[in-house]
Amino acid sequence: TPNSGTLLAGDYLFTFRVRATSQQGTQIFTEQSDPATTDTVRVPVVRNFDFTAVAPTTRQLTPASSVDFSYVITNTGNFTDTFIITPPTGTTPASGLTFAATPSGAFTLAAGQSRPITLTVTAGASEPVGVYNFTVQAGVTGGANPPANRAASGTAQVIGGGTPVFVGTPLVTPNPVDPGTTVAITVTVRNGGNAPAPFDFEQTLPSGWSLLSASTTCPSPVPANGSTCTYTLQVGVPATADGGDTLVEVRAIARNGGQTPPAPDSAASATATVTVRTIRNLSFAPTPLNANADPGATVTFTHTLTNTGNAPDRFTLSLSGLPSGWTGTVNPVTTPILARNASITVTVQITVPTGIAAGTTATATIRATSQGNPAVNAEVVDSVTVNSIDGAELSAGTTANGAPGGTVVFTHTLRNSGSSTIAYDLSARSADASWPAPTLNPATTAVLAPGSTTVITVTVTIPATTPPGTSNQITIEARAAGKTPLLASAENTVQVGTLRAVLIEPPRSVIALPDTTTVITHTVRNIGFSADTFSITTLQGDGHSVSVFPNEVNLAPGESRDITVLLTLPGGLAAGLNLSDVRITVTSQTDANVRATIFDSVRVGLVTGVLLSSDRLRGIPAGTNQITYSGIVLDNLGNDTDTFDLTASGLDSKFGVTITPSTVTLNGGEKDVAISVTVNLPSIQPAALRHDLVLTATSRRDPSQRSSIRLSMIYLYRAAIFGEPVFIPIISR
Repeated sequence: TPNSGTLLAGDYLFTFRVRATSQQGTQIFTEQSDPATTDTVRVPVVRNFDFTAVAPTTRQLTPASSVDFSYVITNTGNFTDTFIITPPTGTTPASGLTFAATPSGAFTLAAGQSRPITLTVTAGASEPVGVYNFTVQAGVTGGANPPANRAASGTAQVIGGGTPVFVGTPLVTPNPVDPGTTVAITVTVRNGGNAPAPFDFEQTLPSGWSLLSASTTCPSPVPANGSTCTYTLQVGVPATADGGDTLVEVRAIARNGGQTPPAPDSAASATATVTVRTIRNLSFAPTPLNANADPGATVTFTHTLTNTGNAPDRFTLSLSGLPSGWTGTVNPVTTPILARNASITVTVQITVPTGIAAGTTATATIRATSQGNPAVNAEVVDSVTVNSIDGAELSAGTTANGAPGGTVVFTHTLRNSGSSTIAYDLSARSADASWPAPTLNPATTAVLAPGSTTVITVTVTIPATTPPGTSNQITIEARAAGKTPLLASAENTVQVGTLRAVLIEPPRSVIALPDTTTVITHTVRNIGFSADTFSITTLQGDGHSVSVFPNEVNLAPGESRDITVLLTLPGGLAAGLNLSDVRITVTSQTDANVRATIFDSVRVGLVTGVLLSSDRLRGIPAGTNQITYSGIVLDNLGNDTDTFDLTASGLDSKFGVTITPSTVTLNGGEKDVAISVTVNLPSIQPAALRHDLVLTATSRRDPSQRSSIRLSMIYLYRAAIFGEPVFIPIISR
């Protein structure tokens, strides 16, 4: 094992091989064991520790004081362990000393680790003079095989001395006290130590406060027999003192330098709470403020609010005194807390009503009130005088619908919003110059005092040729009689047609093919004057499949959208057949009576197609000079009568071919099963054994529509002129 003073507990692995060497004659042979062998050395757990005192182990303390003793604990075991310190529970001889260890709870130390321990010894104020011995314990917690506790000792020597102890609460007279006056503070003390000692007194005063006089009833020395004495100080409170509680600290000091042996001085303090009477006050300026303004204008006034009291305060602001129709605001309504001498800006806004006579003056009173004392407040006054100015207000324009050739009447209220008494000239114009000029009644009003109103009407005639869906703006203007500046205007809208209307277009004539989906497009347009959502439905009278996408549209006035109708016809419908119309209906979701319908006519279109069936293979035995393919089927895949021409190709000219019939006429969907092809074989057998004939049927309606089959023939022998017979397999399909 390693040469180590402390080997940590645990398992240690090592590996080795065994090597053997042998010699035969002059040859040397070496062998070793494979694989390597692994062994484990286990170091067991050893728990141990040292606990020793650090000099000095004897220390002095006076009554009502503390002293610290130092110790060191070291983990001398071979693994991390947990330790705890147990303070002394008593002394020899017995005493009232108390003990506290740091750390106070369990702690861990790694192997070989140390840490300091502090033991604080405290003596009571009346602890007798004496020498007291004590023992502090250290031990481990938990686990198996714990070592024995270790103990270390110490000696505390309590020496004689006086200790001041304050009795009761300091007496403050008067309380509360007014700023700029005098307050008396009296404290009561006793000697709580174990020896007589003279007492001195000190005090700590707030900045600006002054000590006027001080006196004490305490003898010198003060006996340690429980008797009490007083210390009184007269303090001048400055006129600038903040309101509220102020703390004054009074200290009593026992002078123990004359003790045998000499002991340190002992001190204690008491805090007196002096309540300075709170004075609430404020400054609110400037005032009064005056301004001139036009009707409808807003005037802003600015003031400064200052907390001139001796304590933080919050203020509430209110505005009053404005005549009816005038409006005013104050900001803030409630201030944040303002420290002493702190200020805040207060903004007042007054709005002049319209239609009020020139020269009118309105006055607002703004009051700031202390929240600390609602009886304390200050006011400012703001006044606004109305300027002389012409003004007018016209009620807002509206929208009305009318039919071509009809009339629309708009009504407005004209109000004198200025401060002068005047009559008004009125005018009306149409945005579309082709429309007749609107008619006004009256064209010039009577004289109106400020705030007075009158009713005017505007009659608009819609030209008979105006198409529905047209809009036109009618502008009304008001001016002071005989003057040109515009004072007020209003916009009216004439809509030709109804509020809600819809149009779908165009109707279609559709050629649709059987077994095919035909796409039909239309446009839906909102020709009303209100946005609307429209549902779209479709129906085909013969019950054929028809659908529409989308089946719902949202349209603003004048907006349009394309829709798609899908018509699917079944197979087998004859060309040229006229089907029932497809009906498309658009309905307003707001008003079901608003709808539009169109019809698409549908005619079945021509479909052409042909099919021959099917390929064939025939063997030609010896002695055969003709071969016939019968029962060939021709299908007219179209939906109308068609004629098909049958032709043959692919054979050498030595072969003769007859097609029966060579022309076939069939109705749509009809078939002919009696077509035959006869092949006359050449008299001399060709060299090739296999020969193919291609039979083709071609539509006369659409020559691009054609169908072909292959008719194959194989000689089953080879003529002698060509040598030995050849046997050919026959494959049918």
